[in-house]
Amino acid sequence: HIIGRDGYPVDNEISSVTVIAESGTMSDALSTALFVMGESKAIKLYQKEDFEFIIIKDTGEILASEGIANDLFAKKFTIIKKEG
Repeated sequence: HIIGRDGYPVDNEISSVTVIAESGTMSDALSTALFVMGESKAIKLYQKEDFEFIIIKDTGEILASEGIANDLFAKKFTIIKKEG
């Protein structure tokens, strides 16, 4: 749960944020920041800084930065299914 400045959970129509950056610490900080900022500010920050991201909105829409989209969807991957 991410709490905003007002002491309440952030509600900005974002369900999840994943970031790939130069370090795990930077990825963690940026993912929290992007979640709190919301979609438009997150995209503006991406234009200025060096990281890649995936944002999943409450509607199910997926936003992926160019670098991660090209890398993720250009490769084969294995889907792991639950047993039973």
